Amino acid sequence: MNRAILLLAALAIAGSVAAASAASRLKPVMRSWKSDAATAQAMLSGAAAYDDAEMRRILAAYAADADGIASRLDGSSAAARQFGPRFAKFAADSKDALALAGAKAGVQARFAALHEECRSCHAAAGV
Repeated sequence: MNRAILLLAALAIAGSVAAASAASRLKPVMRSWKSDAATAQAMLSGAAAYDDAEMRRILAAYAADADGIASRLDGSSAAARQFGPRFAKFAADSKDALALAGAKAGVQARFAALHEECRSCHAAAGV
């Protein structure tokens, strides 16, 4: 009985450490995305000049980062099941927006949807 309790406690601690490690690896990506989102929002709102190359860079980075995160969230863990598909969708939607990046009007609606995906994922993660 004591062995079972110790095993469960060890598994709980290992899971907590793994979750904290995953979160710490996401922080630099999320900071970069937040900064890039502010730049994109400024361009799309007219507060800054629309720069096609910069918008393409932002959307390509979103897609590459999200693809990388989704590929690391493979498996059957609860996090993989909940967030893997979210990051895969975000990557695909970023690529769709990237295809429209030559025209500000084309990107505006897609970027608003990407921003909403961010909010939804953060709400699901409780952050």
